[in-house]
Amino acid sequence: MSSKLFYFMYVMTSFVFFLVLRFDDNTVGTTITSIFQAHWRKPWLNYEEVDEGTRTHWWNQFTKHFLWNADVDALVKKEYDKKAHKRLKEITYNVTVRNKSIPKWMGKLMFQQLMVKRKAAKFLERSERAKKKRRGGSLSNLIEPSHFQGSISASKHAKKMAQKAGGVLPTPPRCS
Repeated sequence: MSSKLFYFMYVMTSFVFFLVLRFDDNTVGTTITSIFQAHWRKPWLNYEEVDEGTRTHWWNQFTKHFLWNADVDALVKKEYDKKAHKRLKEITYNVTVRNKSIPKWMGKLMFQQLMVKRKAAKFLERSERAKKKRRGGSLSNLIEPSHFQGSISASKHAKKMAQKAGGVLPTPPRCS
């Protein structure tokens, strides 16, 4: 198996250099999804429900696919956890809401347990609360949802800067 190397880019903002991992690359998300599917053992709806042993196992599998400088281990782990959280949530949503059919990598019993968890009162209550937040506090409001503000990620910002500069990423000035 060939390892892929993370590419780093430096973005200068207010004289501070930020190290940005290319976690928006599809290869990373696809790898995380493949690891989850190969090691799916319980009906998890989100990353918080996954036990520490399984999280560690998934992380160890991930480290076999990619290489990076040891100086940024903590940063890579943090970005991995964010991506893993998002991917697990998307996977369970796709299985239980979009497709509503048993995927090849998941057994029938596991699928049934996931469906039962989605129908539980606690899950439905949290779901309704989130829907209200996205709709400005009420499900009947005809107002535009307001729960999507925020800044863009540093990697997206760097991509925009590169587009404006004709495909060339900005580089930090050299110290003399």
